[in-house]
Amino acid sequence: MNVMKGHRESLIEVAVADADLPREFATRLVNAAPWLDGTVELSEELAPQLLADEAAEFGVSLTKVREFVDRYNTLVLSHNNPHASRQSEAYVEIGQVLSDFGRADAFGEGDYWLVDDSFSTKNPVILVYESFRFPPTALSKLQELLNQYNGVFSELRINTDFGSEVVTLRPR
Repeated sequence: MNVMKGHRESLIEVAVADADLPREFATRLVNAAPWLDGTVELSEELAPQLLADEAAEFGVSLTKVREFVDRYNTLVLSHNNPHASRQSEAYVEIGQVLSDFGRADAFGEGDYWLVDDSFSTKNPVILVYESFRFPPTALSKLQELLNQYNGVFSELRINTDFGSEVVTLRPR
């Protein structure tokens, strides 16, 4: 219990500091907002309303409350998934590499699609449409990138849009 309390307090204090709010505001939130538990993201719509009384006490503007909520959510996500920023980097890099070998399209009108949501997991997926297949050069470049992101991903799967596995690459 004390571990979570320490994490919660630290997270609130860092989010308050990052939003350039008074330190006392953090103390008030720790005491008055138990629902700020440090493990769940805040609703960007509801949180400013829920924090309105505390914000008014300290003369904190709605803009600053939104900054706090944004920073708080970033810290929660980072704590829940410490690889999130590296996964995002990998998604961008893989997209750039593959753009030389075909056209990405989420609706099946291109050659392939990087399944966005899968990049927040250890097993990202690339779908290939119809009879499209990446050439060996593309697979080699994907393997190089996967090796760079060893520890972030367990494997990279390339599947058809019907779910059949084409190839699975693993970091070396």
